[in-house]
Amino acid sequence: MTIVAEEYGHVMGVDTHARTHTYAIVDTSTGACTATEAFPTTAAGIQRAIAWVKRNTNGNVLAAVEGTSSYGAGLTRALKTAGIPWQR
Repeated sequence: MTIVAEEYGHVMGVDTHARTHTYAIVDTSTGACTATEAFPTTAAGIQRAIAWVKRNTNGNVLAAVEGTSSYGAGLTRALKTAGIPWQR
């Protein structure tokens, strides 16, 4: 079994809601939360969030998304388009 920290430099956790999603970035080598931010759930807000994640990480990022078939559905589609792997 692969350990997440062996494959990814960061994990992005996302708490999804109807109007905003809250993102947290964790450095897998230290376990430290390096950044948090909330963005609107609009298409533009999701694109801003993805750009923010890319600015605040380097290397491979794994997204852990809550509500992938409800509030997080639009986000998971955008992550797929951006080439960022995600888990429920």
